[in-house]
Amino acid sequence: MYISIGAHTHKEIGIEGEYSRGVISAVEMLRSIGDNTMPDFKDKAVVVIGGGNVAMDVARTAKRLGAAEVNIVYRRRRDDMTALPDEIEGAIAEGCQLLQLKAPSRIQAGKAGDVEALWVKPQIAG
Repeated sequence: MYISIGAHTHKEIGIEGEYSRGVISAVEMLRSIGDNTMPDFKDKAVVVIGGGNVAMDVARTAKRLGAAEVNIVYRRRRDDMTALPDEIEGAIAEGCQLLQLKAPSRIQAGKAGDVEALWVKPQIAG
């Protein structure tokens, strides 16, 4: 499993486990791809945290690189996302799942330090 924090700058989110192996920033991921170093997402689960255009780029790219499953976790509603509607619709059309009203609370890592799960807290729209 990989978790990417979808911000246009390297951004920490301040939750337990965010330094686990398999957590990468969107900037790091996209820069690596720009340098022709492709992450191995083949048949893996990828979680992207965020609702902006960069998060949509990361999600779509992960899917194109063979991720079996891509979930976009966002703490607000789809209507509140800052990504362009075409970017959101494109991510969904490519097979990414949008998990709305879910705030990341911690990243679970296994004994070897690899990411195993992202725990979220449900949010109430208000």
